[in-house]
Amino acid sequence: MTMQVGMVGTNGIVIGGDTRHSISPRFEGAAARHGFGGTKIRIDKSGRIAVCCAIDMTAAKRFADRILSELPSEESKNRVRRIEEIGREIGSGLGGNRDIESLVVFADSLSTFYRFRFMSCDREVSVDEVIDAAASGDTVNSAIFWRMRYYKRLPIEQLTVLTSHLIMSAGELNSAMIDGLEIVLCDANGFRRLSDDENREWASKAKERGERIGEMVLTV
Repeated sequence: MTMQVGMVGTNGIVIGGDTRHSISPRFEGAAARHGFGGTKIRIDKSGRIAVCCAIDMTAAKRFADRILSELPSEESKNRVRRIEEIGREIGSGLGGNRDIESLVVFADSLSTFYRFRFMSCDREVSVDEVIDAAASGDTVNSAIFWRMRYYKRLPIEQLTVLTSHLIMSAGELNSAMIDGLEIVLCDANGFRRLSDDENREWASKAKERGERIGEMVLTV
């Protein structure tokens, strides 16, 4: 499980997510469920495509690797078709209840990105073009409220505030499966992954902001 969100701004796109990887004994031969911290956002060598991996991380990484290796040279008009084809090929090889969700962002198309889903229950693939904001992973998490209530097309510097607050709030509500923060900014120059120190600073600010909001709400 994870929580990831992409938001389209006036000057680019901000992508955010948590960093907890959960190891399931059912699928990976582990003796007990455990986890580790690490990035879930992959960027191709050219710095022009980013893919967020969610739900079944093993399958989502396979999907991301295919996207990053095969789509850099693809014409933009064929992107949706190729994302769907790759997702269907990856999904067809999966057994059991193994779903994939991903956000696929192109640095040369700053007004849109794509939300990919493979649902094992009906073996269906969907690719949706996003023109504002979208989440993947734990999308029933109540922290989605922050995007639904406060998103508007602003500079990505401002949307980073909303993104970090949403991800950190999601971790508060589902601490067993969601933890940590990573943010990637996309503008005309490509993708910039924030440093560990920058992510820690945004996480700290989000925690402080949440405490202030709580005090305001509960003050008579």
